[in-house]
Amino acid sequence: METKILIIDDSADDYTFFERSLHNSGIQAQIISAQDGLAGFEEAAKGGVDCIFLDYHLPKMNGLEVLRKIRSEGIDTPVIMLTGQKDEHTIVQLLKDGANDYISKSDLSPEVLRFSFETSRQMYQMRKEKEAAVSALKESQLRLSEAQEIAALGNWEYDAETKELYISEQAQTILDYKFERSRFPMHAFIRHQVHPEHIGTLIHFIRNLKKDDYYEITLRIKTFENVYKYVHLKKRREGTFHSTNTKITGTIQDITILKKALDETKKAKISRKATTLVLTIGICIFLVSEAIIDPFVDALQIGFIIAISFKGGIALFLKPLESMLERIMLKKVATA
Repeated sequence: METKILIIDDSADDYTFFERSLHNSGIQAQIISAQDGLAGFEEAAKGGVDCIFLDYHLPKMNGLEVLRKIRSEGIDTPVIMLTGQKDEHTIVQLLKDGANDYISKSDLSPEVLRFSFETSRQMYQMRKEKEAAVSALKESQLRLSEAQEIAALGNWEYDAETKELYISEQAQTILDYKFERSRFPMHAFIRHQVHPEHIGTLIHFIRNLKKDDYYEITLRIKTFENVYKYVHLKKRREGTFHSTNTKITGTIQDITILKKALDETKKAKISRKATTLVLTIGICIFLVSEAIIDPFVDALQIGFIIAISFKGGIALFLKPLESMLERIMLKKVATA
């Protein structure tokens, strides 16, 4: 795409000299001109210009006013000011208001022109690349934050030297914390927030953080509303832990819903097993009854009544047996 340069200058002689210097500099560009500040701003506002050379002394709007209006409209095209004299105060003001460079008309030459043009374009390109990188980083951080929110995932950092625990904003949201600070003494966190049954597990986890063979645990943590949630703590792999590095980082994830779903699934499976086992026992008892007990009671006059009573008693016994087996099996799973 051809380079397009806008020259805003009301002097025909200066414009001719500038055009000749531009040609001699080796810069291949399409030149657009404007003879006053207002017309120059209107041309700049159309867009598509790669660089603007702006004279300071202009009719209708002077160069400083044009520069300020260009920048106020969000136009970030490189602007190189053309000044008639080296007034330091004016130059400083121009640079503060958004000029990329300035050239004194008395120093104008093809070499100076080319150097100023290329430097301004490079600085502009670097700024655009930086803005794009910052924008991409912000978007990435936003997506990460959204993903963490969806996954109920936060971050933690433990300082082995100060014994302090840092909890990220998302992690505090997971735990329903409403504190202004994000750092807590680890001993206070253990004493007030961790379920008593899991304190030993967390202490063991902390003591093994510097090792490479112990990375994750599941705990019950008390929230600000005094409700316990199941959370999964995981240490990030960061290579070999150096003695000089006291900070260890990881993730914290709310798995309460997952835990409940797994528990319900486990209970359903155990219930089915208990039912199957009891039905098997019942069938075996009835088969034994048919083969052994029924022939014996048939010889008695009231054998039919006894058989009915015996089988009815077995049927009544099966349901409590199923409940008892289910409780035993659930208890074994809970303690495993």
